[in-house]
Amino acid sequence: MRKNLGHSLLALLLAAVLGTGLVMGADAAMSARSSRRRRNVLPVGWMYDMRYTVWRTRNGLSATPQTWKKYARERDRFTRRDRGIYSPLLDTLDGAVEDISAIIEAQGSALLP
Repeated sequence: MRKNLGHSLLALLLAAVLGTGLVMGADAAMSARSSRRRRNVLPVGWMYDMRYTVWRTRNGLSATPQTWKKYARERDRFTRRDRGIYSPLLDTLDGAVEDISAIIEAQGSALLP
């Protein structure tokens, strides 16, 4: 009797652990699916974005969700690329412009009586 009770409690405990694991896995799968759905939602007014319209007409494409996604991928890729390459150059140019403006101001005040 005692042995049978132990086996049944063990089976019940095992079923509870497996059930909990399955429920947690299903919850994780549903949350991943919902985040995928949220990611696929296009922004409001996507077809009226001026930069998208110019890009689309330059490439000869129609306004579809697929072309918007292609535009967004390309825009993100270019911004990532441009941020890394041109930022040191722009910092150097900003410093040079500041130096030139200081020289011009110094010469301008020297010329005035």
